[in-house]
Amino acid sequence: RATLEGQTAQLEQAHAEASAKVEETISEARKVCSERVEVEHAPARLDRMISNCRARLDEIERSSSMSLAEVAEKAQLHITAYRKANEELRSITQLVKMLKTAHHLRMNKWTQFRDSMTMRTKMHFITHLSQRGYTGKLEFDHTQRTLLPKIQTDQDLVSENIVKGGGRKTGGSSQQDGTGSADRFLRKDAKSLSGGEKSFTTICLLLSLWETMNCPVRALDEFDVFMDAANRAIAMSMMIDSARSKNTTQFILITPLDMSVKPDADITILRLQPPKRAHS
Repeated sequence: RATLEGQTAQLEQAHAEASAKVEETISEARKVCSERVEVEHAPARLDRMISNCRARLDEIERSSSMSLAEVAEKAQLHITAYRKANEELRSITQLVKMLKTAHHLRMNKWTQFRDSMTMRTKMHFITHLSQRGYTGKLEFDHTQRTLLPKIQTDQDLVSENIVKGGGRKTGGSSQQDGTGSADRFLRKDAKSLSGGEKSFTTICLLLSLWETMNCPVRALDEFDVFMDAANRAIAMSMMIDSARSKNTTQFILITPLDMSVKPDADITILRLQPPKRAHS
């Protein structure tokens, strides 16, 4: 019995030493690989494979100008730089995505604002034209970046009413001819207007555009030289009303003609002496 107990103690001691060696070996292996790799080969074959790998590493190290430690250190530097660059790329990609979303929202808001200003300008243009009995519209082409005013004067309206009335009196076939003739009096562009009509239309356009923008000083020079008395009086009245509605904006109107308005608390008229010309 004493012999069995001694053998048992020796076996337990040997088991403890073997377990400690196994734990030490596992700890060393985890420095190379954190997870245990299951193998299907016999220990002898694994030893041969390890010996072959070591022989190849020694051969590579002899043929290379750097040692394996130096290669491993350099590889680790490149791996670290790659991971850092990859993280920066991920951050930049996310930032670009956010900027694209913000740009899309801003463009939508800007388009809504542009359409609102366009409609506002069109309504003011129609209102200013009606002061003279004209009708018309502004054709905006934001794609081509063009603005084309279409005008129908009071004479065009009278002629159109006469043609339409004549067409209704003459019956079915004549009514079609009258309608076809009325197409001649559709709104026309500024090139076909007279000098006074063109100047008045320009004033209406400027006043309409000024309603949608903020500017501390607004100036016009010789704006009424081609206008007749009726257009000039109405245009001057519209500009005075517009100036009074903008009490934070200064209007400067320069004209070689006599002013049809009188000085007031908010209106100052400066008359310059005519230049002296030498006579030969």
